[in-house]
Amino acid sequence: MSEINKVLNDESKNDKELIKELSVYVKNHRDKNLSIDKNFFEDVIDITLKNSEIDFKKIVVIDDEDIKKLDIKKLEFPAAFWSDAYETLCIDVERIVESSKVMNEEWLNSKMNYKIITYFRAIAVVIHELTHARQYYLIKKGNNDIYTSCQTLINKNHDLYKLHHDEFLIERYAILRAYSIAYEILSYIYPEKAISKLRIIIYRYLLYGYKISNNSGYFEDLIDATVYEDAKIMSALENYNNIAQDNSLDKIEINPDEPMGLYDRLYLGLPISIEEYFKLLDSTKRLLTESGTLKKLINKL
Repeated sequence: MSEINKVLNDESKNDKELIKELSVYVKNHRDKNLSIDKNFFEDVIDITLKNSEIDFKKIVVIDDEDIKKLDIKKLEFPAAFWSDAYETLCIDVERIVESSKVMNEEWLNSKMNYKIITYFRAIAVVIHELTHARQYYLIKKGNNDIYTSCQTLINKNHDLYKLHHDEFLIERYAILRAYSIAYEILSYIYPEKAISKLRIIIYRYLLYGYKISNNSGYFEDLIDATVYEDAKIMSALENYNNIAQDNSLDKIEINPDEPMGLYDRLYLGLPISIEEYFKLLDSTKRLLTESGTLKKLINKL
């Protein structure tokens, strides 16, 4: 994801070490047949924070007993959220674990090992919320136009944010990064055949939202035009390759000799051609079953 990180000015230097450490931890956890409980979430958070430059004022991991003590209704707040205002991460353990059942039945429609999908969901939730914390850290540092502009737009028009939640780059990146890291961790622990269907989740989000634009021969940006109303978002996201030029987007100079690959453009929601889109559709079965990372397979198309 080096090109993605260059565009976002968001180099995650410790992701390899993070994946390595979490892989060892989760494998030991599985081998001991331990429960995915409050202790598990706290350990995953500790390992993730160890491999990040961000710091927290508070980490709150709650379970049903905590909710009873606090005398609050379970659905009064999201199952997991990061609060910029209070620099606080809150995770409701039971709701995350329960949601894995729904994920297994509705998303994958398979008899995948329930423990696998629960590990996937739990790790992804932590990484997702800590990715938001990292985005906020970069906003505070004042050196990230994309994240700053996204946050400005969210503050200005929260209804728009709720309507296009998964389409906002700040959310899209957190979703895809979390799922990709969770998949990589599990790939070190389980045979590829056992977790191959988890790729469906990542693949769906990569293709989410693309549509034909006025018979122009190209697909629109992933995000609705109104979401891109802030000029800073546009200037920071403008691609520099031929497809961007054909769509009348000004280009930014990252490395003009190395056009951004198809996977990276999908990851950021940048334009792709109709030919590329249909190649993706035609190759779906191979992409979801053949050995290798989605990035490598997609960029070979």
